[in-house]
Amino acid sequence: MRVGRFGPFEVNLTTGELRKHGIRLKVQDQPFQILALLLARPEALVTREEICQRLWPSGTFVDFDNGLNTALSRLREALGDSAESPRYIETLARRGYRWIVPVDWSTSHSAELAASGSVDAASELEVSLPVPPDFDRPGSWSTRAKFIYGFLLAVALLALGLGWFWIRGQRGVRKLVLAERQITHNLADNPIMSSEISPDGKYVAYVDEIGLHLVTIESGESHDIALPEELRTNLRGVTWFPDGEKLIIDAFSVFERHVLWLISILGGEPRKLRSNTMGAKVSPDGSSIAFIDERQHELWVAGADGGNARRILSVGSAELVSLAWSPAGQRLAYSKRGQREGLSIETISLDGGSPSVVVSDPQLHYKGDLVWLRDGRVVFQMWEGSTTHDNLWEIMTDLSTGLPAGKPAKMTNWFGTRVQGLTASRDGRFLLVTKNHRWCDVHVGDLKENGTRLDSPKRLTSSDSCDFPVAWTRDSGTILFESDRMGGRDQIFKQRLEVGTAEPLVTGSDDQGLAEFSADAAWILYWSTTVWGKSQPARRRLMRFPVSGGSPEQVLELPAESSMGFSCPSRPSSSCVIDRWDQGQDIFYTLDPFQGQGKEVSRTKLENADDEDWSVSPDGYQIAISSPSQLRNQVRILDWRNSTERNLQLPKAWTIGRLCWAADGNTLFAGVSSTEQFLAQIDLNGKTSILLDRNNARLVGSNPRSSPDGRHLAYAQSISQNNVWLVENF
Repeated sequence: MRVGRFGPFEVNLTTGELRKHGIRLKVQDQPFQILALLLARPEALVTREEICQRLWPSGTFVDFDNGLNTALSRLREALGDSAESPRYIETLARRGYRWIVPVDWSTSHSAELAASGSVDAASELEVSLPVPPDFDRPGSWSTRAKFIYGFLLAVALLALGLGWFWIRGQRGVRKLVLAERQITHNLADNPIMSSEISPDGKYVAYVDEIGLHLVTIESGESHDIALPEELRTNLRGVTWFPDGEKLIIDAFSVFERHVLWLISILGGEPRKLRSNTMGAKVSPDGSSIAFIDERQHELWVAGADGGNARRILSVGSAELVSLAWSPAGQRLAYSKRGQREGLSIETISLDGGSPSVVVSDPQLHYKGDLVWLRDGRVVFQMWEGSTTHDNLWEIMTDLSTGLPAGKPAKMTNWFGTRVQGLTASRDGRFLLVTKNHRWCDVHVGDLKENGTRLDSPKRLTSSDSCDFPVAWTRDSGTILFESDRMGGRDQIFKQRLEVGTAEPLVTGSDDQGLAEFSADAAWILYWSTTVWGKSQPARRRLMRFPVSGGSPEQVLELPAESSMGFSCPSRPSSSCVIDRWDQGQDIFYTLDPFQGQGKEVSRTKLENADDEDWSVSPDGYQIAISSPSQLRNQVRILDWRNSTERNLQLPKAWTIGRLCWAADGNTLFAGVSSTEQFLAQIDLNGKTSILLDRNNARLVGSNPRSSPDGRHLAYAQSISQNNVWLVENF
């Protein structure tokens, strides 16, 4: 069998094998074809065009540059080579590559034996040690030496044993300082939407506003992955197959919502797998894809081609947030958000059966993303209560049952950092997270042409915090806004349009939110909770504060996890409204600043109130409701004068976020998410007008507020700067 030798390597072009020190290396087909081309012409130029013609026949849809760079990078990794200090493959700029070391071509008997498995390495190994001439003579120096050597050997073995027990005792001891490295360096106008580390821990695939990219972790080199334009401009997520070559991308479609596509980093046509899915993850052996249905109520598993899907779990009215495979691929971990029990982490067998609860505590605020490491640890993200930062936590589990085998423990001590996305390499050596810095400023624009156009929008607030408008004074000259600028707790501020500084509305150490003027404008109502400590506050209070000045007083108190909200009309003869969600019904009641909750005025069916927003009309008789998960492409209008309910049908791709009524009560203003995010006007017949459309600005949660005189619209514009970080030593 003819093989080529260079350095510690042996290559067999017939069998397609590359060995190092006799051990076979895993080299994929395209990198091996490049190696064969180079070895066929040592010390001669092999152009990039020649390689592309060899790897991809004419007519193939592929980004040749990216595919070639990736295949060559994998070949260099197998050889332990680098472009900067080449030992085997030299790069000739803009032309091609050259093999630069001699290759010894011969018939290798050892290679044949290794291939056939007929060599017994142990039978061929002989060791001869010199023996001192008088080693066995009684009374000689060697007898004493044997005693000394034996004693020293016993001491060494004892030391090794003690060391082993010490090391074993140190397993699980947390290292105080994690190693972190920034992988991407995107600016605020190009936020990262999704990222995932490859199973072998060598690459990072990530999605931003520009498209899909691949980063080599060791060198930091980045390459774009070519995609058809309709996919590139609508990307939402990315996840790896375990072979390290294939990816699943999530691309948004107007008619099919989230659509999964299979692509190769080496090129080729994308292949559609499924539509109307979320959070897809590939099993460790690559045979299955787990995903959440678009309504986020069911967990499914399909084949690697997206077919033969079967439902594993239904959580009723609760909402599935994210999922992860167990290391062996026999169980799935998932995070679930319930109406009253908060967010929990559970696991379930692919064969069904009852879920195993890993973490469930309504007093803690889990964000949802998680990974399941091969040592049994489940790593997840948690928001630190009333603060501006998130951290990573872990809990040990039994891999066979999925039950917890310990208590949650904090892994990181980040401050001022929001975290999204969490993935891990197969060996559990690397974690990948996206750290997010987000700030939101209040803007004010002039409404023109009956509210169908927003003119001259200007920024009202400017700080390194998140500010959201909540109400206008009756003279339309001052805005109340909610801000976390006070060291991580929310507080209500007021600011006049012509003044550049804001003042706290109510001084205090509590968390404040959602302020509105009562119908007679004599009081300001707002929510108050104690600032989070180690756990979530158990109660929250609705407070009233006199507009003329004074001290706040309590209106009512209720559990902190309740989903109650309130809204107030601008007509003095009307009443504020408060709601309570109960067993699939959202029930609305009158609200008095002194008497609290009054009589029921309306109700509507909603499975849960997790993402609901609603607003009462200026005359107090109509209620507009949005819910991205339950009222897609719709806004629900309740009229409690005649007990009617109707849904306004909107463009199919629209998802409505925060909304408010216009001052005349004939139209609505809303933040909308589609292929982009924008502000829109919606009349009561469903006719729409886009007011503001700004690239890379998050407007779906903009909390629009119309001034009482109908001349202005206040809204929050959110900007995010987020980048991918690699975490080690955890």
